[in-house]
Amino acid sequence: MSKRTVYLVLVRHTQTDHNAEHRYSGAREDVPLNETGLEQARGLANTLGLLRLSFEPVWCSDLIRTQQVGRIIAGLVDRRLVLDPRLREVDIGQMGGLIKNEALARFPEPHFRTSSSDFDFTSIGGESRTQVVARLQACFDQILETYGAPDDENAVFVIVISHGTALRIMLEELGINPPVLHEQGGFQTICYSKEVDND
Repeated sequence: MSKRTVYLVLVRHTQTDHNAEHRYSGAREDVPLNETGLEQARGLANTLGLLRLSFEPVWCSDLIRTQQVGRIIAGLVDRRLVLDPRLREVDIGQMGGLIKNEALARFPEPHFRTSSSDFDFTSIGGESRTQVVARLQACFDQILETYGAPDDENAVFVIVISHGTALRIMLEELGINPPVLHEQGGFQTICYSKEVDND
């Protein structure tokens, strides 16, 4: 066993019409960026380019809103784009597509709030927090196993583009407190390390 480390640049996708309308978008609502979101994505790509880091391939959720951000960033940093459905937003079941006030009226129970640390949407066709953490952690672990370096080697950076609630829950799970729900197009770099089998 040896410890390996990778630096994950966690990026939240930029604005969609659903974001602007305060409408829930989960794992099944495949909505594109709006014009503001496309402009934000170009600005984000330029900001990441100014960091002058050597990135590995860009990983992103397979939903169109993250793919659009991913293509813009991957094009600027000249890296391949890897699509992975494990990076999707939380599946919120029947709440998907509803304006937030409508969702609150139809599903008033506390465990139906994406802001809750113990949300559970399984009774309305969605996911639990445990399920979301499991798939994101599996994805992060694969990235670590693929690109991670021993601690005494040069730092390796991987851009990971996902969604607001999914990223917040994963940061919370990793003990990065307080977990921050990034603004659209926000990013945060974390050090992700684990003991891995050398075989």
